[in-house]
Order: sequence, then C-alpha cells, then structure tokens
Amino acid sequence: MKLKVLFTTAVAVMTTFASQAAFKSGKLYYDIVDVANKWVQVVAPASGTYTGITSADFSSTVTNGSSTYKVVGIGPGAFTGSVFTQILTLPEGLLYIDNTAFSKAEGLSVKLPVSLQYLSETAFAGNKFQIITALADNPNFAVLSTTQQGTSYMFLCNKEKTKIIAAPGAKPRSFTGSGTTYVTEIVIPEQITEIGDYAFAQNPNITKVTFHNGITRFGDDAFFESKLTSVKLVNPNAVYGDAVFCNSNITSATLPEGMPEIPRHMFFACSSLSSINMPSSLKAIRIMGLSGTAITSINLPDAMELLDTCALQGTAISSINLKNVKKLGNQAFSSCSNLASVTGNGKLEEIGNAAFTRCDKLTAAYLPEGLKVMEGSVYFRCAGINSFTIPSTAETIQRNPAVGCTAIKEYKVAAGSTHFAAIDKCIYELNGDGSPYRLVGSPAGNETTVFNLAPGTQVVGDQALRESLITEFHAGKGLHTLDVNALSTCKNLKVVELPATLRLVRESAFQACEAITSITVLAQNPPECLSIFADAAYANATLYVPRGTAQAYKAAAGWSGFSKVVEIDVPSEKTLGDINGDGLIDVADVNILINHIINGGDIDLEVADFNGDGKADVSDLNALINTLVN
Repeated sequence: MKLKVLFTTAVAVMTTFASQAAFKSGKLYYDIVDVANKWVQVVAPASGTYTGITSADFSSTVTNGSSTYKVVGIGPGAFTGSVFTQILTLPEGLLYIDNTAFSKAEGLSVKLPVSLQYLSETAFAGNKFQIITALADNPNFAVLSTTQQGTSYMFLCNKEKTKIIAAPGAKPRSFTGSGTTYVTEIVIPEQITEIGDYAFAQNPNITKVTFHNGITRFGDDAFFESKLTSVKLVNPNAVYGDAVFCNSNITSATLPEGMPEIPRHMFFACSSLSSINMPSSLKAIRIMGLSGTAITSINLPDAMELLDTCALQGTAISSINLKNVKKLGNQAFSSCSNLASVTGNGKLEEIGNAAFTRCDKLTAAYLPEGLKVMEGSVYFRCAGINSFTIPSTAETIQRNPAVGCTAIKEYKVAAGSTHFAAIDKCIYELNGDGSPYRLVGSPAGNETTVFNLAPGTQVVGDQALRESLITEFHAGKGLHTLDVNALSTCKNLKVVELPATLRLVRESAFQACEAITSITVLAQNPPECLSIFADAAYANATLYVPRGTAQAYKAAAGWSGFSKVVEIDVPSEKTLGDINGDGLIDVADVNILINHIINGGDIDLEVADFNGDGKADVSDLNALINTLVN
C-alpha cells in the first residue's frame, strides 16, 4: 500500500546529510551520506541489479580517491531483485538497512551484524530468502526458530521475540540447493504478540496463517500483496494498522465477535474476496475497508452505524439494506455498477459526497425522512433514477445532489421543509423568511431551455446547473455569487445576463461553456472573476457592460479575455438593499431599515422589500443583513 520513509535510531545521528554522486568500489556502488564523518551507504547500480555478490564484496570501509569512508547503511532498493547464491553475512559497522533494500531478493541466508540498529519494515518485502537471521549479540534483533510443515523455519523478530519483523519467503532447502517443498502454511507461535509492518508483505509462497488470541497488533501492510487465500481473525481487541491484508489473494474472511470495526484499507483491492463473516458487534467499515473486493452481497449487522469513505466502492453488490446505518461517507458505494436497490430502517442522517456515483442500475434514490445532510452530488450520474424528493428533515445540501441523472426531470421537496423549497422544478435553499437564497440544483433532465433565476436569489450554488440543457441564463438583482462549477459544461448555453448586484464569479463557474455568444454584466465595477471562460467564448462572445466601464472590464481578471467588449446604456433602476441610493449595500442601509422598523415613516419598498410582501419589516432586515454578510 505504501513504502514508508523512516529514518530513526541510526539514521537520526546523520546530522550532516549531503547528496553526492555515487562512486564504485569493488563490485558495489556507494553514496556519500555524511561528508563530515565520511559515511557512505551501498546503493543500487546505475542500471539493472547486482549479480554474483557475496559476503566478500562487502566491507566496513571503502576508499574513493584519497578518502576512506565508513559503510554505515544499505540504501533504498539497493539489492531489490538480486540473487545471492551463498550465505550473505553483512559487515560490522552497518547501522541501518533502508526501504526495500532486499525487496524480492533471493538467497540462502542473510545475516545481520551486531552493529545494526535500524531495519526498515520494507527492507525484506517480497523476499525469497530461506533464512533472515541476526547475530546473537545484536541488541535489537533476534531469530525465533519454529517448526512449520515439518521443517525448521525462522522468523526475524525483536530482541524479546514477541514481534515478527520479517518472514523468509523461500522454499526450505539445504545450502547445497536440494529440496523442492515450499512452506505454504504458517502457525504463529504463541509467544508472538505483534506482527510488524510489512512482515509478510509480498511473501511469494505462504497461503495460510493461523493466528492466536494473544496477538494484540497487526502492523501496516502486514500481509500486503500476500498469497493468503483465507483469513480467520480471533482476537476482537487486536489493534490493526493500515491496509493489513490489502491487495492479497484472500477469497474469504471471518471476523471475531466483539470486533468493533473493519479498519481502513483492511481488505482494499482484495479482488478475489467474495465472502466475509461479520460479527454482530461491528459498528463501522472504515475508509476503503472492503473497496475493490468481489463481494456480491452483504448482510450488515444491526449495530452498523457508519460506512466510511469508499467503504464498499467498486464492489459487485446488487442490493444493500442499510438497516440502522447513520452515515455514508464520500463515495461509499461509488462505481457499484450492479447495485439496483438501497433500503434501510430510516436511520440515515448523512450522505457523503458522491456516495452513489455511477450506480447505473439504481432506479430510486434512498432519501428517508430523518436525513439531515447531503454532501455534494450524492447520486452523481445514476442514469436510472427518475424521481428525487428532498425529505423535510434536510438541513444541509452542499451542492446539486443528482448531477448527470438525466432521467430526473423534476426535483421535489417534501412538505414541511423549512430549509428548502422546490421552485420551477429546482431546489432552492431558503432564507429565514422563506425567500430563496441559493439555487441548489436544477435536475439534469429538466427540458427548460431558458432559465430564469427565482427573484431575489443571491447565490447560484456549486454545480447547480452543471451539464444543464439550457440555452439562456437570466438572473435579476440580488444575485451576488456564482459558485464553483455553477454553470459548468452547459454546452448549449448561448446567452447570459447577470445583474448589477453580482460581486463574485467562482472558479470554473463557466467551465466548458463553449457556445456562449452574449454575456451581459450590469455591475458598474467588474465583479471578481476567478473563472476562466472557454477559449471559444473569449473569441466569439460579446461582453456587454455598462456605459463607461469597458476599460475597467478589459483590465479585470477573468473578463479581460473577451475580444469583444461593448458598452450599453443601463436603465436606471434601484438596487435591492441600497436603501440610501449611494450605489452600495452597507451598514448605512441597515441602520435606515432598523430606524424604519422602530419609528415608522416612509421608505422605498422597491429597495427594502426583499420578500415582496408589500412591507419592510424584520424579515427584510434579516435578508439585508444576509446580503451584506455574504
């Protein structure tokens, strides 16, 4: 899953690290790692791998020119894939062996010196050594001899022999090369309490490991890309690192009763895993816990509350009963192309971004009453869904919830909602007074070609009209922000009209809108524009701006790319919220409205009546403050 770069203990004493060109001494190449102390490490040859290397080719010191250097380490990947035909004894004075130094290397035996202080957890990943051993006086490492399948087998361990650091990956044979039987099954000795990071990673032969209840920790990637065919875990209280069985050959897994969760990446990319026995205690499947497996059906325990980010991404499941799940993480079921049914007990409160991306066989969106949060396009490109009703309990919808769902022609909002409303088949987030504040989304199947933003709407939200079929977009006064991707990929969009109140056009708001021929912006000062229009729009469209502002627009970021800028007379009109008529919406306007509410007196309702109810009151004050703040 990952190759950690860890320099601890020995490497920490290299206070003056310098990158120097490699030099060759004898058969080996070296890099200078500390100029002041004259320290070097063995590195890989410039091309290919080492061949014919024996213990005699290693030395505690080497000479280059007039300088003599101390060999303190074996660098990253130095002997990856190398073959050693004799017992390899590493020299005294060696302090560390770095990442993948002997990854996928093959040999009879490698002996670690007494001086060795640090051994990267990936140093022997995928090795084909028969024995990996440390000299008896080494203060950090020891060998635990066991009998496996009737033959002697040695684990490289910590000094206490409680943690497996590396497991040999070769077939057992004599040093003369006889014997053909591989060790394929391992029983973890009772005295072992921890399996270290990468301990069995990429092991080429072991297909079965029997665990015992005394194992309290499995390190990161402990069985990464292993040949294991099945897993049975027994200690429910064991601590698991990241990606313990990632990308292995496992076909089935059994988890112990009492286990609280499937840890992150635990079975990620185990493409043969089709069966998993989950205990009733399981409450969560963490990030990518079962992503990329061959699971076709799954019975979630009643205790399950969380399916985290990409928890079941890319699996072959055809239906899922979420039962009591409260939260679905981002892309929890993304790319589950066989998923046709989602049900549950109505406990779902939060759906993460793109949770059901490209679940093409879904015909209905699971949106139960009680749902509060939808992060992003939760049903992105689910072509089979043909209806979509926001529950009355929804409090947060971060962006258009069903981008690319072309069968949905109308968004609906359940009765009783105080946060959202359906206006002209679209979802709008509401101000506290019930007026529209933000266009959340237009359904992908909406056949309307001329889009008129609901009066008073202040924000066109993230992806609100993404991939819409509209040819024209018209917004009246009040709109101040076009959010990220607001109208992106509207390939038929030709005409855009934006009001004098516009202040900000966010990134990618008009991305890939290549057909624009006319864009009108009535703001006297060019709105901040972080969006880059399509090259075709810059070249072919006409930007219409108020009389006397062309030069300002030509100099403004985002707008300056238009080759044709034409000034027009803007009809004199009052701006909603500009109560004192000074061209600004600020605290002075708030004070005037407050004074009117308290003391009465005449006021211009055209600029003060936000909700259009014929009076200027507290609800309009709240809308004015919201406009000012946002």
